[in-house]
Amino acid sequence: MSTAPAEEQPQAAKPSQPVLLRFFFSLAWGSLAIVLGAAAWGLLAYFTNSVYSFIAIILGLAVAAAIVLPLSPIHKAVALLFLPAAVGGTLLSILLGETLFQILVMMREYQASFPEALGAAVDGFQEILALKDTLVSLGFGLIGALIGFFATWKDL
Repeated sequence: MSTAPAEEQPQAAKPSQPVLLRFFFSLAWGSLAIVLGAAAWGLLAYFTNSVYSFIAIILGLAVAAAIVLPLSPIHKAVALLFLPAAVGGTLLSILLGETLFQILVMMREYQASFPEALGAAVDGFQEILALKDTLVSLGFGLIGALIGFFATWKDL
């Protein structure tokens, strides 16, 4: 009975990192994407004085990819548990970007200091949520997050 040398025997592919470390990287990269996306959203809206819905889709794609890609390789059912994080992170990023936009506008228009503008923006947060542009942006962000999540999810 002959056995093949160890280097010729097929071995199961082992993940390069432990699962918990991949979960940590997923949340870390996702958090970074949320913060950078919010900053980009707020600054773009401030300097162009406009909101672009396709940017919300791109933001959703970026946040979802930042959350899902570090998980690979992982079972798809486990990765599906990160769908709420991808969607919620995208919506949070858009809302934080809208809030940053409002803060910057108040600082410019009323010569308010940052703490004053921040306080006014937090007090008026429900008004930000009621804006039609915000609701449309959240809708497009949701679409982008779902597309981004399932596009990267299928490759796991």
